[in-house]
Amino acid sequence: MSRISVTAIAAAAWLGLGVAGSALAQDMAAGKAVFASNCAVCHQANGQGQDGLAPALTTYPGRYAGTDAGRKLLAHVVLNGMIGAIENGGKQYNGNMPNFRALSDAELADVLTYIAIGLPGVGTTGGKPFTAEEVKAVRAPAIAPTEIRRQRADVVKEAGL
Repeated sequence: MSRISVTAIAAAAWLGLGVAGSALAQDMAAGKAVFASNCAVCHQANGQGQDGLAPALTTYPGRYAGTDAGRKLLAHVVLNGMIGAIENGGKQYNGNMPNFRALSDAELADVLTYIAIGLPGVGTTGGKPFTAEEVKAVRAPAIAPTEIRRQRADVVKEAGL
């Protein structure tokens, strides 16, 4: 292979990454906006949560967003809400997170991507953006918020958290 063709292939690959990176940046900006207007009131703008009200989103979601079960759980949480006692980072919460079914699949995918990849301090395993198709696939039927809490316990245990 000639030096020119290797250079051309490398340049094309680099430009392709730039296009994918700019699409992810747009998703992050959209997700951050959805987060700011729907989630930050309880979970805080930086995702650190509030003791006694809402858990931090900077530890667990990024870790289990790397598994299929974890990704489904996160979509179920925003679609159906979650009720009941949970433990997160050694702290106990017994809240009532509302559902956000009124948001579009694309808006929910954007905010989930932001939560799993974009929040400051999020440690992620994979960093794969959510898609509107993923959210749509779990939108129906609705699941009781108490069942979401049970599913969360299984995912957290499986993730070793």
